[in-house]
Amino acid sequence: MKFKSSNFNYFILLCIGYAFFSYAYQILLVDDNIYLDYLTQNIEYIRALNLLNMMKSYGWVNYLLIPLIMPVKISCITSCISMGFYLLNDNLLFKNIFFCVTISEFSVFVSFLLKIIYFLFVKINYSYFDLINFHFYSLLDFLDLENVPVYLSRPLSLLNVVEISYWFLLSFSISKVIKIGYTESFKVVISSYGTGLLVWVLFTVFITITYS
Repeated sequence: MKFKSSNFNYFILLCIGYAFFSYAYQILLVDDNIYLDYLTQNIEYIRALNLLNMMKSYGWVNYLLIPLIMPVKISCITSCISMGFYLLNDNLLFKNIFFCVTISEFSVFVSFLLKIIYFLFVKINYSYFDLINFHFYSLLDFLDLENVPVYLSRPLSLLNVVEISYWFLLSFSISKVIKIGYTESFKVVISSYGTGLLVWVLFTVFITITYS
């Protein structure tokens, strides 16, 4: 019961954190003019303005969706890792791995914080394109973004310091909670979560190519 309560408490904190950093991101970085400049590259000004006003009117819906989206995301990652342990004939409790994944998700706040600091104090003159393509020390930082195909942006952006740190933190939390060796935990994370992530990336690339 105590473990279940901790799981729920951490999940609530995670949702609050996501809502807070999402709000801070919108208020501090996403200026109306920046967003309009981005939209008018593909649609006319009046339509872009109407879209912006609609997004501002219904932006609160995004915060309500956080408690609905997060369980799905965490459950998918947990399922992948549980399958990895199952294939090793090690049937671990789903809630234990769910707890580890929830704890590891807090590392995403570092990404939010780094982005806010970078665009507030380092790269003051930026576009919305810069915002959505910023991933702390990813492969995209070493390439010319304008020459990178859209379908490759997502896969390349995933190879960044925060994502790699997430893998190590997830492996560490699993090794401590489940009490197994760190090396074994890391291998399972790579083979299970890594495979699931690869499938998801290939799916997004397929969708992008199909509808672009």
